[in-house]
Amino acid sequence: MKRFLARTSLFLLIQLAILSLVVRYAKPLRSNHFAYALQDKIERLESAPGPRIIFVGGSSVAFGIDGHLIRERLEREPVNLGLHAELGLDLPLRLVADRVQPRDLVVVAPEYALLLAPEKPLAEMEILQRVPEVYACLTTARAEQLKSSLDCGLIQLSQRVQSLVRGQPPVAAQPSVYLRSSFNEFGDMVAHYNRPAEKIERDGVRLACDRARLLDAIERLNRFYDECRSRGAEACFSFPPFPAEVLQQDRAAAGEIESLLAEHLRFPIIDRPADGGFAWHEFYDTVYHLNRTGVVRRSTELAQRLQSLVALRIAAGESAEAR
Repeated sequence: MKRFLARTSLFLLIQLAILSLVVRYAKPLRSNHFAYALQDKIERLESAPGPRIIFVGGSSVAFGIDGHLIRERLEREPVNLGLHAELGLDLPLRLVADRVQPRDLVVVAPEYALLLAPEKPLAEMEILQRVPEVYACLTTARAEQLKSSLDCGLIQLSQRVQSLVRGQPPVAAQPSVYLRSSFNEFGDMVAHYNRPAEKIERDGVRLACDRARLLDAIERLNRFYDECRSRGAEACFSFPPFPAEVLQQDRAAAGEIESLLAEHLRFPIIDRPADGGFAWHEFYDTVYHLNRTGVVRRSTELAQRLQSLVALRIAAGESAEAR
C-alpha cells in the first residue's frame, strides 16, 4: 500500500509540474492568430448572399484574389476560402460541399503541392485547436490519426522548454501579415499590398508530376464536383500561380499534369498551367503568394475566363430549355 501511495504521489507531482510549465510557458490562443481567419471564412461562406463565387485552394488563393474586382466584373458575391496549403485538399472541399447553394460557382485552384504532395496533419491540428468546427469535415481515418497525435500546444511547449534549457530566449515576434486581421471582408489577404516584396528562395523550386498522387486527387475532386452539381451549383478548375520561369524549365512535368487533368477531371478547366505563370517580381514572399500587381493581373484574367464560362453555361441552359 505504501508503495502504491508513493507511486501515486510521484505521478501527481509530475502532473503538477507539467501543469505548472504549461501555465508558465505555453502561449495562450490569441484571437488575432492566423488560424482563426478560417472561422471568419466559414461564417462568410454561410452568410454571403447569392449568387456567389467561391474560391477554394491554399494560400495561393488567399494571396491571389481581389474580391472587389471579381464582384464588379462577375456580379457575384466572392467568398475566398483560401488559407494554408498544409490543411490539405479534403478539408476545404468538405467545408464547401456542406454549404454550397444552388447557383453558386466554385473555382477550385489548388497549389501543385495540394495535388501532388502527401497530407501534413500538423497544420490541421493547429486549426482544430482553434476552430473545432472543422473536425466534422475530416475523414474518419484522418480524424482518428489526429486524435492519437500529440496536441499542438504540447509540441509548442516542448519547443519552448528546449529553448529555455539551452539558454535560448524566445524569438521576438516580428511584424507579420500572417494574422486574422490581415484579411478583408471577402477573405482576401490584403495586408501585404503596401509592403515591399521579401526575398524569395529560388533554388530548388521545381515542378514534378507524381501520377499516382495526382490521380488520387482527381478522384476526390470529381466526387466534390458531383456533390456540387447535385446541389444545383457549378464548379470549375483553375491552375495556380507559379513562376513562369520554372513552368518553362519543367514544361514536361507541367504538360503531364495538364494532360492527366484534361483526361480524368470532370470539371471544366478554364486555363492552362502557362496561364498561371508569373514573373518573379509579381510574387510577395513565396512562389505561390502574389503581390498587389500579381493579384490584380490574376483576378482580371480569371474574371475574363469565368465570364466566358458563365456565358457558355447560360447559353447551354437556354438551349436545353428550348429543346
